[in-house]
Amino acid sequence: MVKHFTVANQPNYPALLSVGERIPDLVDKIGLSTLSALVMAEVTKFQNSYTVIRPMTATQIADCALAIISSAEEDRLSLNDLVIFFEGAKQGKYGRVLDHIDQHVIFEMLDKYREERHLVVYRHREDENLKHKPGYDDDRLSNSTDENEVSIQKVIWEYNNNADNKTV
Repeated sequence: MVKHFTVANQPNYPALLSVGERIPDLVDKIGLSTLSALVMAEVTKFQNSYTVIRPMTATQIADCALAIISSAEEDRLSLNDLVIFFEGAKQGKYGRVLDHIDQHVIFEMLDKYREERHLVVYRHREDENLKHKPGYDDDRLSNSTDENEVSIQKVIWEYNNNADNKTV
C-alpha cells in the first residue's frame, strides 16, 4: 500500500490505476462471498475507528459492502482504492462523521474520493499528452507553398501599395 502514496501522503492515483485487479474482476476470480467479506472488514474497521451514537448493524455493513461492490464498476475501483479511501476518510479528507455512520455517509465520502481521483487522473493524462505533443499544430503546417495563396498575397500587397501612393 505504501507505494500508492506520494511523499505528501496523498494517494498516487496513476499508480492505483495501474493495479490490475479491479473489484468487478475479483468477483469472478475469488467469489462474491470472499470479496464481500473483505469489503465488510474494511467498512467495519472504518466504523470502529469512530465513537458514534448510532453505529451500523451487521446487516447494514453487509448491505453497504454489497453496494460498494456493485458501484465499483462505474469507475473500476480496486481493493487498494477502498483501503486508501477509508484511510483518507478516517483523516477527515472527505468529510466529517458526526453522530452516526451509515451507507449514506460512506457513499457521500466515497463520491468525494472518486471525484478527486478522477480529477487527478485527468490532469495526469493531460500532462502526459502534452509531453508527447509538438509545440505547434501539425495541421497548420505545409511543406509546399500554395500557388493560389502566393498570388492572393501579391495582389493584396500591390493593392495596399497602390492605395498608399494614391493618397499621398
